[in-house]
Amino acid sequence: MSISHLFRVSATTRSVLGRYVVALLILGVLTALSFMVVQSLIARMEASEDVVAQASELRSSVHKTMLALDRISMGDQAEARKEARFEAEGLQAGLAKLLDTFNRSEPQTEVRSIMDDPHDGLARQVHMLVERAKAAVAEHQETQHAPSSHSGSAATHTESMNHQSHGGGGARHLAHGAHGAPAMKAVDALIKKLRENAHAEQEHAAFVHNVLGVSMLVILLIEAAIIFRPLLKRAETETRRADLVTSELEYLAAHDALTGLLNRGQIDRVLSVAVKDAVNTNRQMGLILLDLDGFKAVNDTLGHAAGDAVLTAVAKRIQSILSSTNIGGRLGGDEFIVILPNLQKESEAETIAMQLLSSISEPVYFEGREIIPDASIGYAMFPIAGSNVAALLSAADLAMYNAKRSGRGRISKFSEQMRAESERARLIDNEIKSALPSGQFEVYYQTIHEADSGRISAAEALIRWHHPRRGILTPDAFLEDLRRIGQMDALTTFVLGEAIRQVSTWRRAGFNIGNVHVNVAEEFLLKADALNELKSLLAAHGVHPSSLVLEIPEETSLNNPAVVATIEGFHAAGIRVAVDDFGVGSVSMHHLCKPAIAVVKIDRALVRDIHSSSECRALMASIAGMFRDMGKSVIVEGVETRQEAELLRAVGFEQFQGFLWARPLPAAEVLSTALAIQPKVA
Repeated sequence: MSISHLFRVSATTRSVLGRYVVALLILGVLTALSFMVVQSLIARMEASEDVVAQASELRSSVHKTMLALDRISMGDQAEARKEARFEAEGLQAGLAKLLDTFNRSEPQTEVRSIMDDPHDGLARQVHMLVERAKAAVAEHQETQHAPSSHSGSAATHTESMNHQSHGGGGARHLAHGAHGAPAMKAVDALIKKLRENAHAEQEHAAFVHNVLGVSMLVILLIEAAIIFRPLLKRAETETRRADLVTSELEYLAAHDALTGLLNRGQIDRVLSVAVKDAVNTNRQMGLILLDLDGFKAVNDTLGHAAGDAVLTAVAKRIQSILSSTNIGGRLGGDEFIVILPNLQKESEAETIAMQLLSSISEPVYFEGREIIPDASIGYAMFPIAGSNVAALLSAADLAMYNAKRSGRGRISKFSEQMRAESERARLIDNEIKSALPSGQFEVYYQTIHEADSGRISAAEALIRWHHPRRGILTPDAFLEDLRRIGQMDALTTFVLGEAIRQVSTWRRAGFNIGNVHVNVAEEFLLKADALNELKSLLAAHGVHPSSLVLEIPEETSLNNPAVVATIEGFHAAGIRVAVDDFGVGSVSMHHLCKPAIAVVKIDRALVRDIHSSSECRALMASIAGMFRDMGKSVIVEGVETRQEAELLRAVGFEQFQGFLWARPLPAAEVLSTALAIQPKVA
C-alpha cells in the first residue's frame, strides 16, 4: 500500500482533522499559558510568604530590643545592655534583608509607603530603635570607663538611676515603650498588609485558575461540538454502513448469488431445523427436488448468459408459487429444492409439484429467442420416505431421477421400490467396478458363416460376466449399469484387446478365422486417441487392420462430427466398420452411403417373419440387392432354423450368424467345435 493511498481521505475527513489539529494547538497554547501564569502566581505567593516571614522575624527582633531597653531602664544594666546590643545588630541586619527583598520583589505602593514613609515608616522607626539601643549601650560603656575620682559622682549617679528605677522608673520605662511602639506598630501594619496582599494573591490565583479551567472546559466543549460530534456522526454512519455490509455478507453467505434463493449450505441448515420441528410436532413435511431437462444444451448452444437467464426465470417462478411458510433453494447447477414444512396431507406436495412443473415450462425469452425449459420433479414425504435429513434427501433424489428415466418433464413420487432398485444398483456398481480387475469378464465368440458352404468367415466377440452369485451373465444384464457408472470405455478396450490377441493366437494355431467383430460404444468413438489405441493393439499382436471389424449400434449419432471423423479415420487405416442391428433403429440411409461403413448387419426382427410374410421376403430381397449393389458386406443375425437360412439365401444373402450354426463359446472351444457345428444345408 502506497503512502498516497494512506492519505487518500475524503474532504469531510480532512476538514474534521484540520479543525481537530487547530483545536489541539489552541488547547496546547492555552495550557502553556495557564502553566506559566500559575507558575508566576505561585512564585509571587512564595515571595509574599518569604516577605511575611522576614517581617515576622523583624517584629520579633523589635520586640526583643524593646524588652532589652525596658530591662535597662529597670536597672538590669549589664545583661540588658549586652542583649540590647545583640538585638540591635540583628534588628539592623533583618531590616537590611527585608529592604533587599523589597527592592527585588517590587511590592505594591501601600506596602512601600509603610516601609519608606519618612515620618512613620518602618525603616525610620527601626533605625530610631537601633539608635536608642546603641545609645543605651554606649552610655553603659562610658559609665564603666569613668575615673575613680569621680566615684562619688558615679555612686551618686548610680543612686540617682536606682532611685529613678524605683521611684521614677515607670516614667523612663514609658519613655522607652513610647519609642519602641511606633516601630512595633509599623511592623504590625506591614505584616497585616502583606497578609492581606497574600490573601488577595491567593484569591487572584484561584480566580485565574478557575478562569483557565473554565476556558479549557469551553475549548473541550467547542472541540466536542465542532470536531467530535462530526466524528461521532461519521462513526455512526460508518457503523451503519458496516452493519449494512455485514447484512449483505450474511445474505450472500446464505443465498445463491444468481437466483436469490437459499444456497446449499443454508438449505442444509433449514432442512435440518424443519425435520426437527416435524419430529417435535409429529407432523408431515414434504421435500421436492427439481432438475432442468436439457439445460446443458442451452449453455452449449446459446451460451452461459442464456443459461443464467433460464435459471433466474425458474427461480422467480418457484418463489411466486411458494407461500411464506415454504422455502425454495438452489442446490447447484440446474437443480433446485423446495421445502414444505407442516403439511396437512400428502396431496398438497403433489399439487405444488404440478404447479411448479406447469409454471417452469412457460417460455423464457432471451435476446429475442424463445427458450422453453422443462423439468423432472421428484418429491418425498416425511416421515414415510425417511426420518432424517439424509434419508429424505436421498428419497426425493431417487424420485427425481425416476422421473428423468421415465421420459423427463414428469413428476415422480418416492416409493420404497425406488430405494430397493437404488440399493440393487449400488451393489451392481460395486460388483462391476471390482469385476474387471478381478478377471470376472470373459470374451465369448459366435462364429459367422457363409450361406452356401457353411464355412466360418468371421467371429463376433461377445462379453460375458462370470458373476460370483448369479452365474454367467449376458450383456443385457449389465451393459446399462456399466454405461451409467462410466465403465463402457474400459470394457470396450478390454474386449478389443482380448479379441485381437485371440485372432493372433488362432492364426498361430493354424485356424484362419478371417476377421473378428467387436462391438464398440459411442463413448469409445468419441475418444480422441481411439485410432492410435487400436493401431497399438494390432501392432502389438501382429494382426492386420483388415482382420478387425468394429460394430457400432444403429443408434450411434452419425450426425456428430467427432464420431464421423473417428469412423473415417478407421476406414483410412484399413479397419472396417459395421452398422449393427439394421432395421430396428433410425440410422439415416445417407450415412450408409459413406464408404467408411463397409458392413451392415441385419437385425433378427426382420428375419422372424420371413417364412410367413411375402412382404417381409420382398423387403429382405430389396435390402440384399441394395447393399450388394453398394458393395457392402451384409450379415443376417439371429438365424435359428434351416427354413430361415434357405429363404435368406434364396433372396440373396450370403453370410449368416445365429444358433443354427453356433452359440457363443469360450475361445478355447471355438476351434475344436468349428467343423462339428456346421449345419447340413441343401
